[in-house]
Amino acid sequence: MEIILNGKSYKASSGKTLANLIDSLNLDGPVAAQVNEEIIQRDRLKGYELHEGDQVELLGIMGGG
Repeated sequence: MEIILNGKSYKASSGKTLANLIDSLNLDGPVAAQVNEEIIQRDRLKGYELHEGDQVELLGIMGGG
């Protein structure tokens, strides 16, 4: 299936959850996720199934001082 990931076309396997996607991208640290302009809470990532055409935005969260 094809989704839009951070503004670019991305091929993802069918039945992929948001947590699977984040894991497959090897992102370090916490990640904020938004799908189709809806912010997805961290406790929903594992069960949130992606669908053809979904628009996904992932933002890495950094701390600093």
